[in-house]
Amino acid sequence: AAMSKGEQRANRAERMALDLAEAVVLRDRVGEVFDAVVVDESERGVEVQIADPAVLVRLSAHRVDPGDTVTVRLEAVDVDQRTVTFQRIG
Repeated sequence: AAMSKGEQRANRAERMALDLAEAVVLRDRVGEVFDAVVVDESERGVEVQIADPAVLVRLSAHRVDPGDTVTVRLEAVDVDQRTVTFQRIG
């Protein structure tokens, strides 16, 4: 079943709010290293879950599978754009 336009708008608004919250929580932690678990993999990269703080982020990493543990470093945060940038380092 297709999502209604209202549901799509609600999902988009929820994602924007989460993105903003993640950026605010992480803004003073640039350069820190975190352990993360791969939760999804696609042609666009992987989505990983960091436990503390609890954030879900996309990486342009490949050759990993859901359930794999990776090490990531927080490279940049832009609160105005609601973006966080992580780099896989291990």
